Amino acid sequence: MKKRNPFSPVRTKHPGVYYIFGTGPLGKPRRTFYIQYYRDGKRHFEKCGHEGEMVLVGSKLMKMSVAVANGIRADKIKGKELPNKERREVERAEAAAHDSRWTIGKLAEEYFTHRERQKTVQVDRNLYKRSLEDEFKGKTPEEIDPLSLDRFRKKLSQRKNLKDEKKAIAPTSVRNALALLRQIVNHGMERQLTKGFPGKVPVPRVAGKLKGDDLSPAHLSALLTALDADTDQAAADVVRLALYTGARREEILRLRWPEVDFTRGLWMLRDRKAGGDTGFPLSAPALAVLKKRHGARPLNEKGEEVSKFVFPGTGEKYGYLRDPRAAFERIKTAAGLPATFRILHGCRHHFASMMVAEGVDLLTVARLLGHADAQMVMRRYAHVRPGVLSAAAELSGNLIAATVANARKEQAAKA
Repeated sequence: MKKRNPFSPVRTKHPGVYYIFGTGPLGKPRRTFYIQYYRDGKRHFEKCGHEGEMVLVGSKLMKMSVAVANGIRADKIKGKELPNKERREVERAEAAAHDSRWTIGKLAEEYFTHRERQKTVQVDRNLYKRSLEDEFKGKTPEEIDPLSLDRFRKKLSQRKNLKDEKKAIAPTSVRNALALLRQIVNHGMERQLTKGFPGKVPVPRVAGKLKGDDLSPAHLSALLTALDADTDQAAADVVRLALYTGARREEILRLRWPEVDFTRGLWMLRDRKAGGDTGFPLSAPALAVLKKRHGARPLNEKGEEVSKFVFPGTGEKYGYLRDPRAAFERIKTAAGLPATFRILHGCRHHFASMMVAEGVDLLTVARLLGHADAQMVMRRYAHVRPGVLSAAAELSGNLIAATVANARKEQAAKA
């Protein structure tokens, strides 16, 4: 008698249902069920599953047995279930279609890659990972309805502050996260990668807060005195340049000597926040600060510059002065400035508001500050000088009085 191959299918009491003996992961014997059937004149021989394992039959999870295998065979004959090969092809097509979707995760990466040269891109990347990625990474904008966006806004506003878990995150953080989400999707819409959200992104408005960044004449005088007296003149020169140029913190700290043109009195600012390179004219005090630093710059034995940075640092990663916070605090204390005063931002703020108060047009101020347009200047600096509004109000009153007086003179002359 011919010995049966242990791996050949064994018939069961159900027609077209077979099993093969094998062993499971732990070495225990088990049966694996197969079915044979004809559909549209084509013969199919397919695996159903291992005995005892849970399988999805229709919409139900069932434990595999000979009866379950027979039921699966019946459903496939009737056309309720696809043959295994066709089902796998459908699943692959669906997976390919799913992978080709422009999800917010993909749109975000495209957006950040496009902005790679801009200095704020890492800040936006961190904000996306911290606030948006978990919620939206795998979704397309078309799949997110306005109600879902509004619920996300409320949930985000209730999230705890990382530094103080007793407090919720600041309203400004919520606004920035939603504004970034809108920018990412708008970038995709501009490139016809997505149709965008079905509704508007609920970016909340946040009332501006006065930070105490104004410098009175007395404070300005005290600040210049404190700068001259401080032991860290590199940090003092950083503050002086912020005061004389209105440049941003990173623009000053990253300044390189090849970017300074002493002959023409220009500072070539590379990749400004608003985009592009800018030739920034230097005032006489700013030029004096840079000439002083250039004359005292460290040189090696060959007379070559040790560092290409105007403010060289000790760290190998960056090469320039990173954050002289202790010196800034010392200078601020020596000058008697308010605790809320942010020294570099405050100097930039003073530079801008002083220009506006002296009648420099807003577009020129915007270009000096590196803003894309005059809107930011109008919102932040056009109202901050204490004497400007009162002088304008007084002028309007004088104009009305003069107009009335002239009218009365004319009436009296006619009479």
